[in-house]
This record gives sequence, C-alpha cells and structure tokens, in this order.
Amino acid sequence: MRDATVTRLPDPGLVPLPVLGVLRTLRGARKQAWLAGGAVRDLLRIAQGEKLMPPQDFDVATDALPEEVQRIFRALLRPASRTAP
Repeated sequence: MRDATVTRLPDPGLVPLPVLGVLRTLRGARKQAWLAGGAVRDLLRIAQGEKLMPPQDFDVATDALPEEVQRIFRALLRPASRTAP
C-alpha cells in the first residue's frame, strides 16, 4: 500500500528542451507560464511509478495576451542584421 502523503516530483528530464525554452522565454518576458493539460497528469503518474510512455504533447498556460505572445516570439525569429561582404 502506498503512502498517500509522499509526493514524488516529476522528472524534469521528461520535458523536451524546446518546451522548457518556451517557458523560459515567457518568464524572461516577465509573464507567468506553466505546463498544463494531460502532459502534467502523465508526468505525475510516471513520478508515482506508473509505467507510461513519456508525454509527447505539451500545453503551456500563460497570463500573456495572444498579441504579447506573438510579439515575444516574433522578436526571437527576426534575422540578425547582416553587413554585406
């Protein structure tokens, strides 16, 4: 019988680096950002010892407005200015 008072934290190694990058980018822009949805449920179940495949689909919840998310990530996609050779 399991002790219900013992909490095991999910293995952060099961969260892909690009997903962590999204969280860091939003937080770096002074926005709140969290993993959400079924991936969180599955990570918690894996941490409790269930034999599941690691999640492949991650959702991020944020307090940023859609326009803010576009602005934050658009800035990352701008090509660096180049000088002609």
